[in-house]
Amino acid sequence: MTARQAPPVVSSAGDIDNTIAAVKAFEYTPEYTSTKARLASEAKAFDEARAAFYATGKSDKQKYDVAVAAQQQYFATAKQFNALEKSERDRMLRVLALPNEMRGVPDDIIAGSYNATYRSAVTEATSIISSLVHRDIMPRGITVSGVRDSRAYYTNSDRTIHINKNTDVSTIVHEIVHDIEYSHPDISRRTKEFLLKRSNGEPLKRLKDLTGIKAFKRHEVAYEDEWKKRGGSHYMGKWYDRPSTELLTMGIERLLKDAKTFQQQDPEYFRFMLEILRRANSVSYTHLRAHETPEHL
Repeated sequence: MTARQAPPVVSSAGDIDNTIAAVKAFEYTPEYTSTKARLASEAKAFDEARAAFYATGKSDKQKYDVAVAAQQQYFATAKQFNALEKSERDRMLRVLALPNEMRGVPDDIIAGSYNATYRSAVTEATSIISSLVHRDIMPRGITVSGVRDSRAYYTNSDRTIHINKNTDVSTIVHEIVHDIEYSHPDISRRTKEFLLKRSNGEPLKRLKDLTGIKAFKRHEVAYEDEWKKRGGSHYMGKWYDRPSTELLTMGIERLLKDAKTFQQQDPEYFRFMLEILRRANSVSYTHLRAHETPEHL
């Protein structure tokens, strides 16, 4: 007699509600809050000092010295803030983390060897992913390839993330998470449906026009919606004619950056992220590989 298979362990609506309540109740340390405010003030002061120097045709020595001093002060505070931000991120990750029975093994995410230069960042990224992404949909067997002078990207044809020595942890998480939509048709369907629901029938627009960034190509389009107004970016609304979006990748970056503010500014998107990552209200599919044209980010 064959033993009955145990039902999959998934999150319920109540679990999601409890996590959201915990995020709402989360309080940043006073040092973090005050340093963040100081950094914003010093950034403004630096911008103003630099603009004043440039207005002289870069010829006023006194204004140059003021700008340099403002820059040095800003960089010193930024270094302090970055350390505090990582500490607060780790505290928040403990609030967002899946129960142990829902987690996969971080070492399963990456396959094969890769440049030791990236090891620390990749190891941290896989630890984060295993704590936030349900074991049934956690990417496995992803390979790592190095690139020079290029932004990071993911290719589905060989399930590879392409990074360089300057790629930060959040971006590595972003690239690995691309695999989820390609590997799970039910999730791809849900993200596409959510994107279309949020667009509310509006036409696609060129990202170049939405953002003012000339580097975007003519074919790169997005739904404007209120991604930007709700604290995100226009890139979240990007549309692909394949089984992927930027919703999970950009959403998980927002969770890492400031989950509390994310929940406050865009509660609908925040809840959607938790439901997908925790495999709540979804259908379990056999792990499938999508055979798509090798496209990336």
